[in-house]
Amino acid sequence: MGGGLVVLVLIALQMGAFGRLRLLGVYPEVLVVVACCVGLHRGPVAGAVFGFILGFLMDVPGGHLVGLSGLGYAAAGLFAGLLGLRAFPERWSVTASAVTLGTVASQAVYAAGASAFGFSLPFWEAGPRIIGALLVYHLLLTPLVYPLTRQLADWLMPRGLEA
Repeated sequence: MGGGLVVLVLIALQMGAFGRLRLLGVYPEVLVVVACCVGLHRGPVAGAVFGFILGFLMDVPGGHLVGLSGLGYAAAGLFAGLLGLRAFPERWSVTASAVTLGTVASQAVYAAGASAFGFSLPFWEAGPRIIGALLVYHLLLTPLVYPLTRQLADWLMPRGLEA
């Protein structure tokens, strides 16, 4: 019950507070940062599963390309978790690299999926303009989100569930 409430609060924050902040024409996706941090704390499988759940639940109210954000957020958690297995996730450089990798992965998966449904976006527009602005946002959010997700992961996913 408590875990579901936390997920709903995260989604409400994304759709409410963070959904109103705009930088260079894009909104931050704090849930991508959460999925990356969970992947760093608990491994790639936990990051991917948690990312998929968050992304899928974000898509449901909008009703547009439902499930595509879930796949993108899952890719973010997976790649961040894989990096965390190879390096020391407590170092800022590793955490920042994982969030960067996760952000790029989530946007690449989303762009590929949207393209499959006929919504194409040229790379020169998506790369620097969208991904660049998201990276600025996500790297600014990471120092706040990373310590909170450690507690969140301990609360929602008891040890022994990670891969």
